[in-house]
Amino acid sequence: MDETRIFSPLKLALSCVVAAISLNFLLRVLFKFEGVSITMLIAGCVAGFALLWVVKVVQRPPTNQERSRFLLLYSGILAFTCLVIASLAAINGTLNTGGIIILIVHYLVYPFFALTFFSEKQFASIFKKQ
Repeated sequence: MDETRIFSPLKLALSCVVAAISLNFLLRVLFKFEGVSITMLIAGCVAGFALLWVVKVVQRPPTNQERSRFLLLYSGILAFTCLVIASLAAINGTLNTGGIIILIVHYLVYPFFALTFFSEKQFASIFKKQ
């Protein structure tokens, strides 16, 4: 019996955004870590979580449509979150050009890791081994 499992890219994207926000709060606010290296660590952990979830639960590589929907939703929701943060900083009068550049650099790490971990090549190598 060949059962093909489907998954919702929206649910996966939302759970990844919640994980990213939670890890950022935990590491940056509670433990006072800073910098792009922490952003890279969080982005890698979240993308790894998404990859592991697809491998263990769905047990098949995502279709091109599922992969692109996940990447667009994940990147879009994170971009919206960054816009909210930037608008709150602008309302407080603390947003400047340097802050915008830092926010953009920190944001771009998340889609980059998601794209790297969710590449067709990555899934091909994982499922070829199984």
